[in-house]
Amino acid sequence: MPPFHLNTDEHVSEGVPMFKSRSSLGLIASLVVLSGVFLFTGASLDRSLEDRVASLDERVASMEQEMATMRTQLTRNHPDQRTETAAAQSLAAINVMLAGGQAVQAKPALAKFMDEYANTKAGARAQSLAQGLVAVGKPVPTDWQVENWYQGGPADLASSGTTVLVFWETWCPHCRKAMPVLQTTYEKYKGQGLGVVGFTKLSRGSTDQAVKDFVNKNNIGFAMAKETGSLSTYFGVNGIPSAAVIKDGIVIWSGHPAAINDGMLQAWLADTAS
Repeated sequence: MPPFHLNTDEHVSEGVPMFKSRSSLGLIASLVVLSGVFLFTGASLDRSLEDRVASLDERVASMEQEMATMRTQLTRNHPDQRTETAAAQSLAAINVMLAGGQAVQAKPALAKFMDEYANTKAGARAQSLAQGLVAVGKPVPTDWQVENWYQGGPADLASSGTTVLVFWETWCPHCRKAMPVLQTTYEKYKGQGLGVVGFTKLSRGSTDQAVKDFVNKNNIGFAMAKETGSLSTYFGVNGIPSAAVIKDGIVIWSGHPAAINDGMLQAWLADTAS
């Protein structure tokens, strides 16, 4: 029988050959190291990819917000027909309020309108309306800075009641037409508590005598005074004739005196009577 020899480099266990100790252990160690490297590298790549995706998401969201802002601005600067139609309808509703003497209610509605439709055709037409409503809602100033009362003064404009103020000059042809009409209105409604006061600055060479002559010639019976110009500024007068209506010490309407109609006067005076 041959002698038994134990091979320390390799032996068979249950039919499975075993690796040689030194080379096998080295290979296993290398595989373990490489596996760890791959795992570490893979985790780093995952984190890097997540960071890049998150950054990309932020950029996309920012770009979408910028595009939405650009679309809104484009719509405002270049309104389409639908926007123009909506603006025209909104302005028509505001004009109905003004025609009814509801300037106090129309002022905030017009402010909202200008914010939404300033760049439309209707918005361009509404610019003058906005200017005309500057004084609406203001309290009556305590110091009128009246230099001279030609007749009917001094008037207590802060008291209760409804008073029409008209700013005019003797050299203004439209003013010369408007004043006799206001006199007729005054005669019609003074018994119901309506007051009217005319103010002139004596501009463009007009004189006290010219005012007195006009008043006498046209039988103007309401109060008339010369002011320094501070009242015109306070009431936002940028053209004449111009009128403002004060009620219980607050400016409730302003515009061209020819726009004042019977319906408006009756509504204002009815509120006073109640």
